[in-house]
Amino acid sequence: MLIGLSQINIELSSYCDRHTLCGFCGHQDRKTNPNLKFGHMDFALLEKIAAQVPSGIIASFHRDGDSLVHPRLRYALKAFSHCIRSVVTHGETLNQRADDVIENCATVTISVIPNDKDREIQIDSVWRFLLKKGDRAPQVQLKFVGHIDDADAYIALGVPIIGRTLHSKKGSFKYHRIDPVVPEERVCLNFRRPEHRKSRRNLEWARAYATVAGTFARAARSGEPVMWSV
Repeated sequence: MLIGLSQINIELSSYCDRHTLCGFCGHQDRKTNPNLKFGHMDFALLEKIAAQVPSGIIASFHRDGDSLVHPRLRYALKAFSHCIRSVVTHGETLNQRADDVIENCATVTISVIPNDKDREIQIDSVWRFLLKKGDRAPQVQLKFVGHIDDADAYIALGVPIIGRTLHSKKGSFKYHRIDPVVPEERVCLNFRRPEHRKSRRNLEWARAYATVAGTFARAARSGEPVMWSV
C-alpha cells in the first residue's frame, strides 16, 4: 500500500482521437516528442496500481492522451471506485462514452481551446452528454485554455467554467498562473494536508477558495452559469 499520497495521475491511453489536434500541444507530435509511443495502459497493470492506492485520494485520469480512448474505460474507472475520480478530456466523444462515464467518476473537465475547428462537434457532444446524465454524477465543467472568443454557446451549456493559460508546446510548463487556480477535481489539496492548514499562505488560499466555492454554490442554486477566469 502506498502511504502519504494525496493524488495520482494515470494516463490510460497515449492516444488522442480529437478530430483536429490542438496547435499548442506537442504531446501527439513526433517532431516535438521524437520518442513518442502510442498505446493503452495494460489492464492488469492498472488493477495492480488500484490495489496499492489508498482510499479517498484523488485519481486523475489524464496526461498526454485522452482517457476516453481506452477500450475498457468503464472498468478502469470502476477499479478506482475507492478514490475521488477526475477525468479531463477534449469532450468530442463524451456522448459516445456516456454509459462508461456516468456515475463512474466525480468530475469531468472538458478542455476548450481558442479558434477550435471542432467547436460544433465538441459542443454537441457535451450537450447530449448532459441530457443523458441529468442529475447524476459526474459534475461537468469547462476549462477555457486561453481566451475564448464568442463563448456564448459554451456558457449556454450551464456548467461551471474555469480558466487556464496556454503552455509551451514542448510540455506542460511555462504557465502563467493566476491565483486561485480551481482544480479540475474540485478538491484543494492544501486542505487535505494538516501540516499546511495553519500557514499564513494557506489561510489566504482558504479565503480565496471559499470565495470561489461560494460563487459556484450560489450559481448552483440560481441555475446561472459561472465564468471564472484564473
